Amino acid sequence: MKTKLTLAIVSMLLFSMCKAPQKTHESNSPLDKKEEIAPKGNPPKELVQAIVYKTRGNYNNLVPVTLNEARNAIVSYPAPTDIYYKGELALPTHLTNGYLLDNRGINTNSAFLNITYEEYSQLTNVTPDFLWQNIIDFTPLTELYQCGNRSDFTEEVDLLNAIIESGFANCKKIEVPPTATLKL
Repeated sequence: MKTKLTLAIVSMLLFSMCKAPQKTHESNSPLDKKEEIAPKGNPPKELVQAIVYKTRGNYNNLVPVTLNEARNAIVSYPAPTDIYYKGELALPTHLTNGYLLDNRGINTNSAFLNITYEEYSQLTNVTPDFLWQNIIDFTPLTELYQCGNRSDFTEEVDLLNAIIESGFANCKKIEVPPTATLKL
């Protein structure tokens, strides 16, 4: 009897933790192909990865968005109110040798807008079509490394600078797409 009661309680807890899928927005890409997209959210602190990267231009103050694998549609972008990290604009943290620590969600499919974080935070109506028209680089990354959970670092900048100086010991190098020369 006790086992059945415990099983019932556990089942109810698991069932109550399940959510219905969130509705995503639809957008027409420039190729008239519909893509499912959704604004980015901040992941739980314990899941935030230390992503270290370099770009082929100075995009330090520009907002990134995420493209699909074909790079012909935006699949994720931040809400104007969601571009903050620890209460400040989520600009990347400068590290040694020109590397940057991501504070916004950089990945292999990132592209940069020609809109600064400050300008973006003031926008009231962000649409995928508007963002698409403002992409300035579809393949901005030259190097990308995953260096573990940020919550594991106490002196984050000092430790990451030491990791860079060591040649990225214990980091996973992520292959980045080849550089495109023209905007699609």
